[in-house]
Amino acid sequence: MKKRATAFIFAALMFTTTLSGCKKKQQDNNTLEVWSFTEEVQRMIPYYEETHPEIKVNFTLIPTDVYPNKLKNAIQSGNAPDVFALEGAFIRNFVEEAGVMADLTELKPKLEAIDTLQYTMDIGTDENGDLRAVSWQGAPGAMFYRRSLAKKYLGTDEPEKVQEYFSDLDKFLETSELLKEKSNGKCFTICSTDDLQYIYKSHREHGWVENEKIIVDNMIIDFAEMAKKMYDNKYEAEQGAWAEGWFAGMSDQLKDVKGNPQEIFSYFFPAWGLSNTLMPNAKSADGKYDTSGDWGVIKGPASYYWGGSWLGVNEDSQNKELAVEMVEYFTTNKNFLVNWANETNDFLASEKIMREITQNVSSDFLGGQNPYDVFLIDVSSINGKLLTSYDKEIDSIMNNEKANYSNGKISIEQFKENIEKKAKRIFPDLY
Repeated sequence: MKKRATAFIFAALMFTTTLSGCKKKQQDNNTLEVWSFTEEVQRMIPYYEETHPEIKVNFTLIPTDVYPNKLKNAIQSGNAPDVFALEGAFIRNFVEEAGVMADLTELKPKLEAIDTLQYTMDIGTDENGDLRAVSWQGAPGAMFYRRSLAKKYLGTDEPEKVQEYFSDLDKFLETSELLKEKSNGKCFTICSTDDLQYIYKSHREHGWVENEKIIVDNMIIDFAEMAKKMYDNKYEAEQGAWAEGWFAGMSDQLKDVKGNPQEIFSYFFPAWGLSNTLMPNAKSADGKYDTSGDWGVIKGPASYYWGGSWLGVNEDSQNKELAVEMVEYFTTNKNFLVNWANETNDFLASEKIMREITQNVSSDFLGGQNPYDVFLIDVSSINGKLLTSYDKEIDSIMNNEKANYSNGKISIEQFKENIEKKAKRIFPDLY
């Protein structure tokens, strides 16, 4: 089974020591050291080299699971790269640490001129309001559904009509029951309730930690309640996200323990998930199963975002000005951004450019639909201020306790208490 190398499995990252204060080793004035956990940055560099032939770029690709700690150690020892990529799961650990990342506030006028999504800048902004990391991409989410299953059980596969069945979370539950009834339990609305977490997390009032206090927002409670309803009523196929069965459902080859086929009506993915996960896994390795062209996309019950990558500059870089210019090029240069979007189908952080270049896009995979019309719905309303440096660990606790609550092992009160108790155990400075 073909799988995407995900950016969601990380070594525990605990910043208990100061990262700054070490001098960087000497290097050539025309050389930039760049580190990343994603091959995207590696593919971006040739564009930069073509327009900056006088600059030599040394690129290092590091596996995601060791990247945060390796970067932390490099900063502590004074051997950090000039430019480095950061992912949503650990970006705040670096942004919030004083003296680690250079101030990129000077880039704001150019970022704002191309309508860079505010949430991406908020995530890269420290508590003093200084911009420390910038992204070239946005990650708004959507709901992808099987057109053939929509026709069979809902009587239509037209996106506007299908959206009516999933217009909010209450309708989502109603339609889940309808799919179950009409398919005699064969069709599941989703493969895993893990997929729904980003909707609820995106619409919280409070992040996990505020003023060193752990907060279990009401939307987190609502997420657990929704997950239990989906589990109890058998609206989900009980396949964990990124597990073998989760991928199998994309190509319509999921079966239960008795070998009976199971249909998965929909998946929730951000923009990167369409090209990096859903499309590659829609066809089985042997070619016997293939759902390509049988997908549609709608906003679904609510807007959300999931993941993303950012670029930052080492505060102690000897080539700081050149490093900042590289980040500026990757995040504000229109020629680069247009070429990059055309080559990769990446969703740019620039809403202005996205609206200019995606008006006439048609995806064969989505039955001729333009996915960007959906991704751009409410994209400017995404809130990036909820992300904290504690999210990775507390998210993991939440999902474990969500499973325990769904299985009836704990009460909803214990769900909340366990999150608070276990988070405090990992982060003793919180209360």
